[in-house]
Amino acid sequence: MTAEAEPEKKPTTFRRIRQIHLMAQEQREGDGVDPREEMRTRQRRSSRNKPDYSNQRLASQIFDIISLSSWLSDIGLADFEFVRVLPTERSGRYVIEVRCTHPNLAVDPVSIEQVLRDNKGILRVEIAEAVQRRKAPDFQLRVVPANHANER
Repeated sequence: MTAEAEPEKKPTTFRRIRQIHLMAQEQREGDGVDPREEMRTRQRRSSRNKPDYSNQRLASQIFDIISLSSWLSDIGLADFEFVRVLPTERSGRYVIEVRCTHPNLAVDPVSIEQVLRDNKGILRVEIAEAVQRRKAPDFQLRVVPANHANER
């Protein structure tokens, strides 16, 4: 046996990556991200797209309450009516829109909003009495033009 025996080659199950240290240095998408946090982020995004039915239901209840209220005529705004109640992105906060019923009547929206703001507490008490919640919802009053369509 004069010929030297060659050592047996072991089969490799993976391909050798050249310059692996350079690959480890560069940042790639998803590096260092906890998979649990990634799943939570995906769930938050999907929940943001869902309509918030409880806020919409409460907005509808508030509109029903204030549409039967005589609050506007009590504060001297008998020519005005509630148009709609909109939930805002921040939960528990609503925008109540008010408009003049006479399209030809010239009104100053700034002065009307000031009157509404000054008497806001009375309306909040009426809403709190009718809506059975732990905390009365916070709202903002907005004057819209008289030709604003009733989109509820």
